[in-house]
Amino acid sequence: MYDYVWYLGHSIPVDLTHLQARMVQTGHWNKGKTLAEKDLRKLLDKRFDAIDYSQAKQDVLPYITDHSAVDLWSTDFFKSITADKLICG
Repeated sequence: MYDYVWYLGHSIPVDLTHLQARMVQTGHWNKGKTLAEKDLRKLLDKRFDAIDYSQAKQDVLPYITDHSAVDLWSTDFFKSITADKLICG
């Protein structure tokens, strides 16, 4: 989660071809289907709905010095930054 925010904040584009290959490799995507940006956005939205944000915050706090960096973490926050900042290349 923390890394996701960092990547979006630095405008690092998602390499859909590479991501698709890794998702096929791990069984999270069908080999014969092309991963499109709309597919990725739907998958991310579904994942954001399922996260226990209290637990995610607790998991990352020991590794960061600025604990306020996770104050905004929520379903709405991650959906919003994804809508505004996700770049696919």
